[in-house]
Amino acid sequence: MKVYDFEVYGVKSGKLSPESGREICLITPVDPFPKSIQQNIEIGLPDNENPKNVTVELRSRNNNTLLLDFPVAESTDKIVIGGERLVQAYEKCTINYNMRPILCTVKNNGKIIDEQIFNLYDPNKEMDFPLGEIVNKIGYPEAYINGHSSGILRGFVALNQVSDRYLSSSVRQFYHAGVNDFIIWVRPSRFTKDGIIDKTQVYNYIVAMISRIVADAPKSNITIYWQLYMTKEWCKSHPSELIQLDVPKQTLQNAPGRYLQPSYASELWRHDAGDFLRKMLKMLKKSPVGDRISAIKLAYANCGEWNHWGYHEKAFVDFSKPMQRAFALWLQAKYKTQDKLRQAWDDNDISFNSKSLIPSRTKRMSFQNGLLRIVPKAQSTIDYYQFFQEMTVDTIEYYAKIIKESSGNRLLVGTFYGYYFAHLTGQPYHFQDSGHYALARLLRSPHIDFLGGPYPYASRRQNAVVGGIYSSVALHGKLWESEGDQRTHRSKENQRYFGKTDSLSESIAIAKRDFMMNMSKHGSYYFFDFIRGWYQDSEFMDTVSRLRKIDRFSQKTGSRTNAQVAVFVSERNIPWIGCEKNHGLTLFRYMFTHFMDMAGAPWELYLMSDLKNVDISKFKIVIFANVFKVEDDQLKYIKTVVRNNDRTVIFLWAPGIIANNGLLDVNRSWQMTGIKIGVKPDAEFRRLNSSLPNDKLYLHVHHKYNGKFMTYIDDHEAIELARFEKSGLPGAAMKNFSNHRSIVFCFPGLNAAYLRRFYIQSGVHVWNKRSYDKLYTAGPFVALFSNNKGGEKELRLPYTAEIIIDLFTQKTIARNSRTIKFCMEDGPQTCIFYAGPISSYRNFFHGGK
Repeated sequence: MKVYDFEVYGVKSGKLSPESGREICLITPVDPFPKSIQQNIEIGLPDNENPKNVTVELRSRNNNTLLLDFPVAESTDKIVIGGERLVQAYEKCTINYNMRPILCTVKNNGKIIDEQIFNLYDPNKEMDFPLGEIVNKIGYPEAYINGHSSGILRGFVALNQVSDRYLSSSVRQFYHAGVNDFIIWVRPSRFTKDGIIDKTQVYNYIVAMISRIVADAPKSNITIYWQLYMTKEWCKSHPSELIQLDVPKQTLQNAPGRYLQPSYASELWRHDAGDFLRKMLKMLKKSPVGDRISAIKLAYANCGEWNHWGYHEKAFVDFSKPMQRAFALWLQAKYKTQDKLRQAWDDNDISFNSKSLIPSRTKRMSFQNGLLRIVPKAQSTIDYYQFFQEMTVDTIEYYAKIIKESSGNRLLVGTFYGYYFAHLTGQPYHFQDSGHYALARLLRSPHIDFLGGPYPYASRRQNAVVGGIYSSVALHGKLWESEGDQRTHRSKENQRYFGKTDSLSESIAIAKRDFMMNMSKHGSYYFFDFIRGWYQDSEFMDTVSRLRKIDRFSQKTGSRTNAQVAVFVSERNIPWIGCEKNHGLTLFRYMFTHFMDMAGAPWELYLMSDLKNVDISKFKIVIFANVFKVEDDQLKYIKTVVRNNDRTVIFLWAPGIIANNGLLDVNRSWQMTGIKIGVKPDAEFRRLNSSLPNDKLYLHVHHKYNGKFMTYIDDHEAIELARFEKSGLPGAAMKNFSNHRSIVFCFPGLNAAYLRRFYIQSGVHVWNKRSYDKLYTAGPFVALFSNNKGGEKELRLPYTAEIIIDLFTQKTIARNSRTIKFCMEDGPQTCIFYAGPISSYRNFFHGGK
């Protein structure tokens, strides 16, 4: 049996029996609290020692530089370090933070008898948070702390929010691999006195935990994940402020203690939690660790990810009084008068003062065709889900504003949000009820700097995608941050669903793939192993170190993708989609999680709300994926700008089918696409076969299911491309116009083969034509992830590269070439190449040689 990690918890007694010639090094500080250089430090000598020739060495924990050494009187039973010695050691330490870790080694006749780490600080130093900024220097936003980029691989979660488990070895490994940003979870509601959160206890906990990390990672910055849960006593005292489920169960699986928590709309919760946050930031700002805290990430609801409550309980929420009041105010702002509300909802008994404004389970599950809600009967549900997405963002922004104001706009503020793909198939309780579909509103907030979450869990070993609309996030100057909770071969078998790998080599391949995926999607990420030691193999950490070096290299070279394909998705029409499961949405999601990166060319992903802000001129193909509802100004823009410039425009499933009045309108769809369609809302579909001679391409639903909400081509002037297998109706068609080509596929998503065909026909540069391996490009960096079959691979660059180098083997592949030819072994493998000027490579990796 091989032992990978060993930890000792508790406070050292002071009695040691070291073996002769063996050095004992306590990695974590004996006293977790920082020591002022104006105070004396006392060290008790072991009882079994007979001091003869005792000396003390003070060294910098950052580089083991000797700062000070001095003898101690022989007769003493303790050592007192103070006066000029602490000041001298502190000033000689080159760490540019107020709190500086010092390694104190006590020797008796040259033998180590005691070794401790002290975090020294100067109480007279004026403290403030570091300056955090989101800066665009390499083509896309990056997080900068005091003028230094955090890079793509931003950090590692050092402290578990529940158990306080901490692995010094993991922190040290990531630090030595070049990772300087560490994350701690803080749940203030754990620290109570007489039922009230005790700010002194919370303060001491944060300072102690940061001190512990600094002892292992001397130049570290800290991000605090701030959980906004309230204490059990607060919740008992304010029952009307808590969320209300529509089932008898009154517990929440992922809430602290499983007791009900405050409604998003509770003004009292906002005031109390916000006031405590404001006071804590004031204390931390002036603390010895203040200049280490670079960011606060807001966390609430299920797992802290702003996934609204109820899905574990199979309950709809939130029927509380605060939510009822908030919805009533929203309706008043929208409809102005009671008569307009009654007309819109087709309900003569409803009013702004009604006690049942929030739609019941029956209403949410009713008035639906195969996919979309039917108005006017479903208008109350549509209104509620639009309101609730906005309410979620408003709640996040409330606390974000407090952090910005309290820190003088110095702290970076982030949140879990924007899980577009992860929730699409979460009906009935975890789709619109998640609250994650008001990203456009969040991106307009001046108080939010970064957002993100984990990759979608399904099929992680084979396929992965960042969970958000990454191009829109970057377009608004925000940073997408993925939670890289990669399950390696070291994780338990119960992690198989979440992507547990079978071997170290597969774990390394996935780590390399995820790095390039985030780089190519303009994002950042951090590692999170739930403090279980999943990444502690030396080979894995060597990979992390190399990736971090490539990360720093990319900051010199830039990382633009130069994509010629843009995909637009809509969150505006999310409230119209019903709560019944529709496997067409699974097909839509598969297009992004499986096929887009397999088609052989880079692509951008935007919200429809950003349509007019995107430079369309650089794209040869534009795909409108799930744009069931299009606004009038967007419709005009598509007709005049997008459908132009010899571009191929592809529309999927039911483009523009929802009219302004909420009814289905095939004429509006025709105005959007130029191709007429018909619709059978309750009809099912399964397979769409190519109509072209000798063409074997097809699209299909999983054999166990059917898609529902069938559209079909109803335009005799269009060129038929595909036909539904059972009904025989045309399911895809194309029209060539004078200035563009329009294609409609009456199917939720395209596969990689169809995508590649349209890329080639439209003049898009296809980098990978020989396989359907995953391709990632960013500036001069190119990567290929092959999951199963190895063999000879070939990538074609859109430019001539002066040199092409495998960044892990350091092998030169080619010079002055547009082709990358290489071999891959069978099984999961990732190859990462640099294809660019030789001078850039030499200057960074070899000092110009």
